[in-house]
Amino acid sequence: MKAHNKASAWFDDLYKNNKESQDKIPWARQAVNPLLKSYLEEALGHKGSALVIGCGLGDDAIALELAGYEVVAIDISQTALDLAKERFPESKIDFKKQDIFEYTQKFDFVFEALTIQSLPIEFREKMIKAVAGTVAKGWEDFYS
Repeated sequence: MKAHNKASAWFDDLYKNNKESQDKIPWARQAVNPLLKSYLEEALGHKGSALVIGCGLGDDAIALELAGYEVVAIDISQTALDLAKERFPESKIDFKKQDIFEYTQKFDFVFEALTIQSLPIEFREKMIKAVAGTVAKGWEDFYS
């Protein structure tokens, strides 16, 4: 098992232990991230592909879908993905278990919140590069 997988293995246990009530999952607000919500309210003409990294219970992914994006939502916790699918059964979102460090698909819009900072510090720079690597165009100028 890779070191970053060991460092993030606790995510699935947290979701498994809190399937009935997500009150003890610190980031599980069951609401759209306020910064994403603000962006979606101000930006017009949403279209294209979107990736939600560390999608958890799916609130941010559903907001992007409702805004007009074709959404892929990834998480390393299968339990979180199962809960998200249960919450949004009519959604066309592609919820899938995926390690961001091994992901190569590119997207027009990428959203990540509260995932990088939940990892041990030694993985954060690698995580930032992995996130930036999923942006379809222009990320090289941002992170070089």
